[in-house]
Amino acid sequence: KRFEEIEAVVKRVTCAYSDLGAQWDEFAAATEADGHAVDRLLIEEYVTMGDDQDAPVTDLFIPLTRPQ
Repeated sequence: KRFEEIEAVVKRVTCAYSDLGAQWDEFAAATEADGHAVDRLLIEEYVTMGDDQDAPVTDLFIPLTRPQ
């Protein structure tokens, strides 16, 4: 299936998976403070899974527009 292109703001975080909720809250608040609406569609992409020495790296995406 093909997905339509959308604009999004992206934040890369390096933290434990248990801390992603707080990262999302902070990112959403900053996005709203910049004047954007934050919808329910939030996307995570795991860049690295992490290991004993390094925390996972995750890209957080908040879409700014939706296809019509």
